[in-house]
Amino acid sequence: MKIGVPKEHVFGECRVASTPEVTKKLVSKGFTVLVEDGAGIGSHYSNAAFEEAGATIVDRDAAFSADIVVKVVAGYSTVFRGGEGGGLFLATTGVG
Repeated sequence: MKIGVPKEHVFGECRVASTPEVTKKLVSKGFTVLVEDGAGIGSHYSNAAFEEAGATIVDRDAAFSADIVVKVVAGYSTVFRGGEGGGLFLATTGVG
């Protein structure tokens, strides 16, 4: 099962919905974690840190095409496609 972690695009939002530490745990449980290029920069997590944790760095479309997508803010322009059988979208807050 794939988990997508897109970059936040709401003005002033620097958080990311996963960390390299959490990513490593998810990968160890058998999940594939797809992190959008630069998603962790605002939180001082590099692409390399996510890759070392087992994530794959992808473009925005690939992150939103995962079976499960996690974000901090849903946002107005969120386009969730889900995996082959649909999917699950999780965000900690509503529209920013």
